[in-house]
Amino acid sequence: MSKLPNSYEPVEPVNSINWWKWFIGFDGRINRSGLIVRVLIYPVLAFVSARISENFDGELILFISWLFLLLAHVLGIPACICGLVRRFHDKGESGWRALLLLIPIWNLVVLFELFFRQGELISNEFGTPPVGLRVG
Repeated sequence: MSKLPNSYEPVEPVNSINWWKWFIGFDGRINRSGLIVRVLIYPVLAFVSARISENFDGELILFISWLFLLLAHVLGIPACICGLVRRFHDKGESGWRALLLLIPIWNLVVLFELFFRQGELISNEFGTPPVGLRVG
């Protein structure tokens, strides 16, 4: 396909998106609401697991509770880490800055910045600005 001068690149149809790579991937950018969704996956699944094991008796219920806890770890932790990296990308910074979260006290400053500072409104080296719900 030849490019026309001043033409835009064709956009991929929604059905062709690789959802797993979209959810657990380091490429691209996400806004604050996207980070919040990814960060909340782990505690919600862990909470469901705790409530299931607390309110019911039996080996099957205990197995289901452990299954939810395993799902929380398998989905929640990688989604959170990938979300943090992609949020740094949204601000035009390297994803390696996520390692700053390992420093006590300083990690609170970094998290505050990630959750409350707006990302770049223009394209940067990591991609175009994310579309969807924008907070602020």
